[in-house]
Amino acid sequence: MIKDEIIALKKNARKPCVTITFPLDRSFGNNAQNELQLKKFVNEADELLEAFNDEKASKNVANLLHDAKINLESTYHPDGVAIFACPDYIKTIYLPYQPAEQVLVNNTFDIREVLYLLGQSVVYFSLCIGKDGARLFTCSQDIIHEVKNDFFPAIYTDSFQHEQPQSLHRGNSTLGSGKEKSSIIDERLTAFLKTVDKHLSVYLKKNIPLVILGIQDTTGKFINEMHHKDHIAGVINGSYLHSDPSEIAKLTYPVIKVWQQVHDEDIFLDIDNAINNHLFTCGLDNVVRAVEEGNCNVLIVEKSYNEKIESDGRLSSFKDSEAINQLIELAMQKDCKIEVVNDDSLALFQHIGLILRYVE
Repeated sequence: MIKDEIIALKKNARKPCVTITFPLDRSFGNNAQNELQLKKFVNEADELLEAFNDEKASKNVANLLHDAKINLESTYHPDGVAIFACPDYIKTIYLPYQPAEQVLVNNTFDIREVLYLLGQSVVYFSLCIGKDGARLFTCSQDIIHEVKNDFFPAIYTDSFQHEQPQSLHRGNSTLGSGKEKSSIIDERLTAFLKTVDKHLSVYLKKNIPLVILGIQDTTGKFINEMHHKDHIAGVINGSYLHSDPSEIAKLTYPVIKVWQQVHDEDIFLDIDNAINNHLFTCGLDNVVRAVEEGNCNVLIVEKSYNEKIESDGRLSSFKDSEAINQLIELAMQKDCKIEVVNDDSLALFQHIGLILRYVE
């Protein structure tokens, strides 16, 4: 999980910390080009490490980078890679998008790409539903697990032929075929679908999206009865009740990406609401002051924003070469949520903003 990766990076960070990010060429047969790119960036890191004031630690990190077996096969991994190395520790995280090229050597890791990835890693549910039952999966960008408990998988068996109501019998003749039989079967299926919808209440908390998979007739009935319509991110028609989880993941992730593109604007709606309630500040100096005071609810920063802070006493706790990373770490220590957004999307706010906890 991406959260676990962030925790591990923070736990293992020990200066000097090398952060390398670059996009992969996914063209067939271009793995050699990716390897050349990696070698170039590792050599750049060597040069930067030579200037670091701890020769032994620098050599340790350089050796780790040169000896690491990093899989860059573009046919296997996504579009980009982030490499983090410090004394006695190295970690590679693959990215489903193309990051900017960068090589940094500082006292801390630059974890903004990973924070950005966390923001892109939506947790959602996939419900496969059919006339035989329902299966529920919890999904994210890097995992899919089937929910198995007292509620799911839910099994539906139409027992009409075994449990015909007494009212349908008259003497030796049996009614209950045609419209009557169809009506009872439909009522039982509807009751089953309502039960499935009720059990979903346990999982569909605020803003959690749901993808529904099933035959159009069944999904239509289910959506008509459900109380969680506002959670629906998309519907995939077809028979998937007995599909492998990996197939479910491949089908649903593109749907969630489209849903997410629409909902990515939510942070800017939050900014508008904060401005209207006098709970927003922007510009580096203002943001630093509020974070240092603990008046920080959501820090929003662009991926490549690297403005330096000049030491003037009040801001001397931040070193100018890695001020933004230190600011992010301090904000996280104060339980402030971090939102990393695309470059230039905060141009109106000097590339960095903060939703406050209370009116100053």
